[in-house]
Amino acid sequence: RATWWPVLARPRWLSLLLAAVVALAGCGTAAPPEFLKTRDSNYGQIGDVRLLHVHVATPPREGWQPGNNAPLHLTVANDGVTPVTLTGISSPRAARVVHETTGRTTDVISIQVEPGETVSIQENDPDRLVLERLTERLLGGLTMPITFTLDTGESVTLAVPAQISDEPAR
Repeated sequence: RATWWPVLARPRWLSLLLAAVVALAGCGTAAPPEFLKTRDSNYGQIGDVRLLHVHVATPPREGWQPGNNAPLHLTVANDGVTPVTLTGISSPRAARVVHETTGRTTDVISIQVEPGETVSIQENDPDRLVLERLTERLLGGLTMPITFTLDTGESVTLAVPAQISDEPAR
């Protein structure tokens, strides 16, 4: 009755196995990805700035239709040591992106984030970002390209999904 243990107990096999484990331990390590995607939001990074939980608001059952305006939600985190400003947000599938603040709407995007701070523009926050006059229908779970630009000139384009409704289909 043979067993595999005596084969592995031999010094030559053991050293080969150990060498293989050490060699494979380095596999799969790479630079962090430019963005990570979840089911209903996306995440991106530009240098020390992280774009978190980026998504288009949940559309009505028929989806966001061409010509509709759709809220864009995100959180911006500055992990660096100097202030940064998000100065541009654009998409080929929207006429423009506007920033609505208390009593004011502007297409000039200027969201400053101090070092170590975060700025949230999510559903219940007083500031809002709106994708105006969509050019294509957008259903929950589908994505649209949106480019985010910093005052440094650096930018990243993310595939930003429309959130999926939690309500059951009828």
